[in-house]
Amino acid sequence: FAAFAADPKTRLTRERDSRETIIGLSARDGVLNVKKSLAWTTVYHVAAPKEEARAVMIDHARIGGTEVTSDGEVVSSEPERLRLRTDVAAGATKDIRVTETRIDAEAVHLSEAPSDTLLFYASTRGADPAIMEKLKAIAAIKTRVADAERGIERAERTVARQADEQERIRANLAALPETSDSAKSYIAKLARSEKAIEEAEAERTAEQAKADRERKALDAAIAAF
Repeated sequence: FAAFAADPKTRLTRERDSRETIIGLSARDGVLNVKKSLAWTTVYHVAAPKEEARAVMIDHARIGGTEVTSDGEVVSSEPERLRLRTDVAAGATKDIRVTETRIDAEAVHLSEAPSDTLLFYASTRGADPAIMEKLKAIAAIKTRVADAERGIERAERTVARQADEQERIRANLAALPETSDSAKSYIAKLARSEKAIEEAEAERTAEQAKADRERKALDAAIAAF
């Protein structure tokens, strides 16, 4: 016998599928505890030759740490493999299903998890509505923090770009007579660049204040979870 029929007249193929289901959410000390049910299903398709029936033995390699069930006759069950037997009538086909399940737990630190992850868990069917709403609230705050941080980065890029532009303008000015039309044009560009820097720095200050405010709100929301 073998997992895949040694008998050339008997055909044996296999399909495998897996499924992960969240079965519980709880939170404590800023950590979301996620309880998951993992299930792997293997279906063996057995086809006997037309002229005679077959007694088929299947060796199934087990996934570690799982509980296993099967609609085939279990001949032996060991930590690393499951041996099954089934009778198949002449010319018939038969499916043997093996299901392996395991319960796992995952600790999700609310301060580190991205908002998309929290929204995913907030959509868990059957979860405590209070937990779902708190997760959504924390995700919303994290989104606002991220928006403010992008605003800070945008302003800093503007300041850096304008500083480089001013350096180039001053280099060009140094090579021109002060009263020339070209010099006047560069001086006007320098003034516009300076204004752009002032506006970007003001934007950075505002976005920094927003980020600080939202981070405090985030800390409070996590502490109250």
